[in-house]
Amino acid sequence: MKIKRALHYLNQTYKLGRKLGLDNINQLLDELGRPDKQMKLIHVAGTNGKGSTSSMIYTMLQQAGYSVGFYSSPHLVKYNERFQVDGEMISDDDLAQTITVVKKAVSAMTARGLTHPTEFEVLTAVSLVYFRDRGCQYAVMEVGLGGRLDATNAIVDPVCSVITPIEFDHTSFLGNSLTEIAGEKAGILRKNVPAVIAPQQAEAKKEIERVAKQRNTPLIHVKVPKKAIQSSDLTGTVFLWNDKEFKLRQLGRYQVENAITALTVMDTLRKTGELKITDYRMKQGILHTKWPGRLEKVANSPDIYIDGSHNPHGARTLLETFNQVCKDKRCIAVFGMKDDKDVAGVLKHTAGLFQHMIATEPHTEATHSAEEIASLIEPYGVETTIEPDLNKAFDLACSMADKDDLIIVYGSFYLIGDIRDRVVKS
Repeated sequence: MKIKRALHYLNQTYKLGRKLGLDNINQLLDELGRPDKQMKLIHVAGTNGKGSTSSMIYTMLQQAGYSVGFYSSPHLVKYNERFQVDGEMISDDDLAQTITVVKKAVSAMTARGLTHPTEFEVLTAVSLVYFRDRGCQYAVMEVGLGGRLDATNAIVDPVCSVITPIEFDHTSFLGNSLTEIAGEKAGILRKNVPAVIAPQQAEAKKEIERVAKQRNTPLIHVKVPKKAIQSSDLTGTVFLWNDKEFKLRQLGRYQVENAITALTVMDTLRKTGELKITDYRMKQGILHTKWPGRLEKVANSPDIYIDGSHNPHGARTLLETFNQVCKDKRCIAVFGMKDDKDVAGVLKHTAGLFQHMIATEPHTEATHSAEEIASLIEPYGVETTIEPDLNKAFDLACSMADKDDLIIVYGSFYLIGDIRDRVVKS
């Protein structure tokens, strides 16, 4: 199967059935010979920071000399981004070949009268088959949505579970309270498997501890000192952990929290004897971690940044960090979001950062209209332009900006992915 046909198959899976729960993905992994049993797994759930934290864990494991797979979502530009091994994303040929293997297993399932797996179940199986075939010693598996019923939760016991900060997001699926959402995220906790828990709001922390006690899960709560940050500028952030100095290229206290969470995972596994890694290799892993789409600079003169802040907590962290970046600069924003997101909550924290905002729409279904976004911006007194076409909105921002100005494209991952692809290609 060539890549075009393989991707067409993936894009059609939503039509082929849906079954709630983990039975289907377990049947699929059984059909494939349980590839998840062939490597040590680190399972990461949470609302904010799980991609950055997962990427830091992945990079530190590479620095320690292990062969490591990394399964993440969503992708910004193409599916290949979701599957990485040892710093390289999967090739088109390998992706097509692995999808073919999984599709054959799916056909065997459906021939027995079982429901066709969902797209995410197929993708999860693809990741594990690819990591097995590449001989990975470790794989970092990022939860797609929630935790309890997420396809990644079908894996055999991981060596460590991780929960990053929990906030309100996907409330129609996960619940309308932090307790409900935390309960879904805590669904990844396993008996006698250590779980590293990033700093949480009291309500979420209480629910995680309740589930952990019920399941006999040992918890390691991450502690981030108030004065952890030693210095921060546009080149990155220097911080202290266990009286040792680390540097990361990302900005903001929230990225320091992500880094200390990832370091705590490494330290936990080092103490349990699951891996060998020196402090120096941990420092190198943190320093060399890259994670696209998180206040990522993609162009100069004018400086252009993209950021996937799509909930109020992410917006607060963007506010904190962007104040450093845009100090004394004229800032123009291009903003758009899907209609299941709290646009008003995001704008509450970010609208005041910019001198001009261009309201637009991601190239996807179910988005907030540019007109609706503009009406929500109006109370903040920010000059606003409505341009539903994303490419035209970005062109307008570029035409308005002088070389010393700053442009930020933020909101939906679909939106920033399209702009990132365009800028990188040009």
